[in-house]
Amino acid sequence: MLRPINDNIVVRPDPFVQSGLIIMPEEDMRTGVVVAVGPGKKGSNRPLMVSVGDHIMYSGTIDQEYDGFFGNEGQGCHWDCMILTRQQAIAQNAARYFTGNACINGHVTERYTANKTCCECANATANKTKAKDRQKYVASSTNWQRLNPDRVAIHTSNFVKNNRAKRNLWTSNYRQTKSDRMPAWLNKGQIFEMESVYTYCSALRGCGLDYHVDHIVPLRGKIVSGLHVPWNLQVISGSDNVKKGNRFDGY
Repeated sequence: MLRPINDNIVVRPDPFVQSGLIIMPEEDMRTGVVVAVGPGKKGSNRPLMVSVGDHIMYSGTIDQEYDGFFGNEGQGCHWDCMILTRQQAIAQNAARYFTGNACINGHVTERYTANKTCCECANATANKTKAKDRQKYVASSTNWQRLNPDRVAIHTSNFVKNNRAKRNLWTSNYRQTKSDRMPAWLNKGQIFEMESVYTYCSALRGCGLDYHVDHIVPLRGKIVSGLHVPWNLQVISGSDNVKKGNRFDGY
C-alpha cells in the first residue's frame, strides 16, 4: 500500500465537478479524495488532521497532484510503490525507488537506485540488445548469473513469491507433460534408473552445486519432442541448462 513520508498526503483528484459544488474564486482550487496519509511532520508527534477517505478541497498544480501516478483506464497503476527519493532508497539499501514523476520518455515507474535509470527504459534497451545479438546477450547474462549467485537466488525467490499462480501453473503443466511423455512400457528397472538420476542431482545441489536434470531432447520442443525415459536424461550445470533452453542441438 502507498505510504507517504512525513506530513505528505496523496490525493486522487475528482474527475469532474460535482453538482452543487460552490465555485471557488481561485482557478487552481480542486477537490479530491485522500487515499494515503503520512505519519506527520518530522520531529512532531501530532498526526495530520485528515484521514484516508476524506473529501477535501486543496490548491495545487498537476505536478503536485500525481495525476499520472494513478494511471489511466487500461494502464498499470503503482498502488504498491512507496514514494522515495534516491537518497532515501540508498539509506534503506533499496535496489529501486519510485518518485511518482515521469522519466524523459514519459514512463511513470520505478528507477534503479544505482544509476537513476528508469526501469522501463532499461528493459527496452535490454530487449533491443537481446534482439540484435541473442548469443552475446545469453553469454553475458549467463556470466552475470555465475558471478552473482546470491542475487540470482534472491531474484528467483522474489519472483516465485510474487508470481505464485504463474509458477504453480508452469509446474503443473510441466508435471503433466512429463506424465504424458512417460511410456507405459517402462519396466521397474528403468524407472529406478530415472529415480537414481534425480537422486544424484539432488545430492549435488545439497552440496551447494547448481546442477539440473535436463531432457536431452526437450519434452516440449518446437521442432521435435522427446520422451521422459532414462536414456533421455542428463545432469548438467544450471548455466548450461539455461543456455540450452528448450532446444535440441542434435536436430
